[in-house]
Amino acid sequence: MRTLVWFRSDLRRADNVALADACISGDEGVVGLFLTAPLQWRDHGWGAPRVDHVLRSVAVLSERLEAWSVPLLVRRADRFAEAAQAVVAAARETGCGEVIYNRECGEDEMQRDREVEAACREAGLRVTSYNERTVVPPGLVLTQERAKPYTVFTPFYRAWTTWLDAHGWPMPQGDPRRPRLAHGVQSEPVPETLPGFEKPMCAARWPAGELEAGRRLAQFVDKKVSGYDADRSRHDREGTSTLSPYLACGSIAPARCVAAIHPLTERITPYREGARAWLEQIVWREFLAHVLVGYPQVGRGEAFRQAGDALPWRDDEDGFERWCRGETGYPVVDAAMRQLAAEGWMHNRLRMIVAMFLCKDLLIDWRRGERFFMEHLVDADFACNNGGWQWVSGTGTDAVAFPRMFNPETQSRRFDPDGAYLRSWLPELDSLNAKDIHAPWTVPDEPRLRLDYPERMVHHASVRRRFLIAVRDARLIS
Repeated sequence: MRTLVWFRSDLRRADNVALADACISGDEGVVGLFLTAPLQWRDHGWGAPRVDHVLRSVAVLSERLEAWSVPLLVRRADRFAEAAQAVVAAARETGCGEVIYNRECGEDEMQRDREVEAACREAGLRVTSYNERTVVPPGLVLTQERAKPYTVFTPFYRAWTTWLDAHGWPMPQGDPRRPRLAHGVQSEPVPETLPGFEKPMCAARWPAGELEAGRRLAQFVDKKVSGYDADRSRHDREGTSTLSPYLACGSIAPARCVAAIHPLTERITPYREGARAWLEQIVWREFLAHVLVGYPQVGRGEAFRQAGDALPWRDDEDGFERWCRGETGYPVVDAAMRQLAAEGWMHNRLRMIVAMFLCKDLLIDWRRGERFFMEHLVDADFACNNGGWQWVSGTGTDAVAFPRMFNPETQSRRFDPDGAYLRSWLPELDSLNAKDIHAPWTVPDEPRLRLDYPERMVHHASVRRRFLIAVRDARLIS
């Protein structure tokens, strides 16, 4: 039987459970399929950086599959509702009797898959699906008291590791067994761009494909992981793995990351603490995916803790636009937002700083920032993005998040003491010394006016009091 593998957010040949199974069962060859869904992607908030990275990753995947005797069809199904017809048509056209795919998280994605499975069975096609989006499938790690998904990270982390101790930690699978050639089927061209998603400027920063993802993982484990715990929050160092875009589109499997890092957490070496800290970040990603599946209201624009909707969010269009452009007058916020515009990325500490500034200093609804990030991030992943914004705003699973409020100046001085990160994105402040660059409002009037840099739009101490009063009046804290 010939088998159709439907690729989605698993754009790789190695460590791909669905493809490996197809290479075993497809004794008459394997055919790949990828569906572009530009209207649905737009509805889900995707922007040009994410779409560009996905399309370039599909192009690399097509080349690697072609070398493995697997042609890749690339078809358009504007919305998820059109996927069932497209999958069945591709299977019939290529003589496939089975469809295999890896499952995704998200309410719309799961509804799409149910429709596809029903249509395939009605057409007489076998359907098989696997979990590979998370290391531990959603629904298998539940609270003991109520048998519900965890909403607190620390007990989830313990239960997640306990589950793997019992069922086995992942091991790299590598390439599947090479299948027979699917005679009569040719690969189809991958579009370089799609209407409405202009090609961004970050392609050189983010080369596509699983080989690049594997290179970054190896480089991180070999050279960076020992200092990860100390360097991951530094603005002036690239101390993170930079793997998030590759995890988002599936050029690398989370199981492979865990397989690479877990052995280093078990031995007393200089790598141990850094490895444990990075494993914890991988598990955070798992946790947020489990929350999305277990509590689908977060995928509908709702706060996890609905009490958070009592906050008096401000309708401040000018403030929001200045935040988007990186013109708030707070250098660390502005530098991070300019990096986002140029590269489609910033590391997690910077995301927390700029998000907290929007939600708590400006008191602007977190959902506006969430949408902006989805549109501009190359690693846009709904569960991670939504979970991060809800954590920052205090509406998420963290019960103590409302009073938490970063001081942007303090954060900048702590994690970029010499101002190197600020200088790289704010050349207009290059003349300032290491002390003044974090707080240019302290510079005397005459030299400050020559900087061509905006005055700070709010005073942090004052708006901190405003936010805490708003939280108290909404009865979110006593």
